[in-house]
Amino acid sequence: MSAKKNRKERGHIKIGKKEKCCGCNACMNACEQNCISMETDSEGFLYPHVNTELCIECGNCTSKCHMIMNVQSGNQPVPDCWAAYNRDDKKMQEGSSGGIFESLCEVVYDMQGIVYGAVLDGELHVKHQRALNMEDAKKFRKSKYLQSDIGYTFSMAKEDLERGKTVLFSGTPCQIGGLYGYLGKDYENLYTVDLVCHGVPSQKVFSQYLEELERAYGTRPVFVCWRDKRDGWGPNKVSVRFENGYEIVSPSSYNTMQFGFLNNLYSRPSCSECRYASVPRIADISLGDFWGYDGELLTGNQNKGISMIAVSNRKGMFLFEKIRPSLIAEKVSVEYCKSKSAHFGNTPGCHKNRKKFMDELDTGKDLNTLIGKYLYGENCTKEFELCGLKEFIENTGNNYTDHQCRIPDSKKTGVKIYMQISNTL
Repeated sequence: MSAKKNRKERGHIKIGKKEKCCGCNACMNACEQNCISMETDSEGFLYPHVNTELCIECGNCTSKCHMIMNVQSGNQPVPDCWAAYNRDDKKMQEGSSGGIFESLCEVVYDMQGIVYGAVLDGELHVKHQRALNMEDAKKFRKSKYLQSDIGYTFSMAKEDLERGKTVLFSGTPCQIGGLYGYLGKDYENLYTVDLVCHGVPSQKVFSQYLEELERAYGTRPVFVCWRDKRDGWGPNKVSVRFENGYEIVSPSSYNTMQFGFLNNLYSRPSCSECRYASVPRIADISLGDFWGYDGELLTGNQNKGISMIAVSNRKGMFLFEKIRPSLIAEKVSVEYCKSKSAHFGNTPGCHKNRKKFMDELDTGKDLNTLIGKYLYGENCTKEFELCGLKEFIENTGNNYTDHQCRIPDSKKTGVKIYMQISNTL
């Protein structure tokens, strides 16, 4: 890892063009005066706010910003790539795709190390946490399609590294870039894992989604799984569990929140200009869903999930060789990965109607209406899972006449209702 070493200039971090800030918290972690906080903007994304009364204009925050300092990984230009899945069915089922990440964690814990990753908390916010053992690290499994709040985990990881502890830090590519920028030097005891990223959606939109679900079903959502594999890996399904024990499970194409996100309608501005959605990769190892894979591994996988693994340097290869005996893997080319995974080498882009959607978000219109309008036009008839389910209404006896949405045809949409929590989650 390296950065362009420009002269450290006095001053503090300033956000001009929002595409130039990914919300990684590196500046907040770097501030020795504790005068930087991360605050939510009108679209629901975190940006640094500087208390100028406390700031001494030391320039430490700008010197640690990877977006300013242009952090370079020093990784090999062409990573070694595999399609793979875990031999352990339980790890596969509990992971997003091939169940690779849990095995990487086990390697680090065998080295008496510490793992950092993203957790969905009880308030349905995603935050980075530190895990001292495998039981705690299990909360890092499964993709969370929200931006994780890094908090002060960069500072915590640095303290662990300085104490000689082995650290595995996982996150989006920009978060790994932020960690490198904050640290400012290489640590032999640091291992990093990033993911093939589609970008991150607005927390504000997600919060509205949860509120509309509660109004529609008369009970509060308490858990969301963006990668529900009870019926198999693909097509991908999203499940929402409610306080009263009910669940709805819908394909991504019929999940209100996920569908708009996958069409880049409310992603973070910086995602459309991501410098890390490319080769070479920023982390030691990159993991992703190998949705387009059409090779020999499909035969024995039984739709349980296949991961893309890109190994970019010596440390990444060390980890991969440690877990390789636990995997069923096939070597593939970088060109093949690019052809089968849109964001392995390309930014997700920005929908042409993004600004119009965000401007209209506070008008009181429901998400079904807004997402349909800006993806399909005013006369959209697409039915999402947020609309309410006939089976749910019949079994609960609730009256939803004030909810201005259609009842989707479950045979057509694939949306399902569960009257009790499934044992598979």
